[in-house]
Amino acid sequence: MNSKNIPNLLTVLRIFLTIPIVMFLCQGEYTWAFYLLVIASFTDAIDGYLARAYHWHSRMGSALDPLADKVLMVSVFLVLTYLAQIPFWLLGMVILREIVLVTGTIILRYIMGPYDIEPIIVSKLNTCLQITLAFLLVFNLSYVWFPRTWIIFMMYAVFTTTLVSMLAYMWIWSRKLLGRGGITHERS
Repeated sequence: MNSKNIPNLLTVLRIFLTIPIVMFLCQGEYTWAFYLLVIASFTDAIDGYLARAYHWHSRMGSALDPLADKVLMVSVFLVLTYLAQIPFWLLGMVILREIVLVTGTIILRYIMGPYDIEPIIVSKLNTCLQITLAFLLVFNLSYVWFPRTWIIFMMYAVFTTTLVSMLAYMWIWSRKLLGRGGITHERS
């Protein structure tokens, strides 16, 4: 095995960990779900570190890593909504963002051809807040209740960064298309 594939293997592991996390949440085994969520988060941090530190970047990894994040977070958010831990309006915003990002990426690649998608700061913050909220909620189900005001604050923070990151990507994509001539407009 080539050591450059380790980040991709960790990413695939994260995708597969989604299945038992969801199963444990649905079965009320919150402690096991929490521990697996911790492990999944570590795989995300480690694969990112290895890719950056050793320049083990690959086209497959650049597609798999965000896919793994989306699969894990959307799955966990769906189950937590089912368990009445996350309100529908927050789940709706998270899913809308993912639909817009995937659709926008496909459209942009169709128009412009292959290009590198660079994550933006607000998107990284959004992912961090989504993971933190998921941790808090699953930890609450497992062990102790955090003050409800903290949870509500985190929900609004996730909503806000989800909306802002979606709009920021839409802005960046529109600028790319306008700058490259992918979209033309007539002057009146």
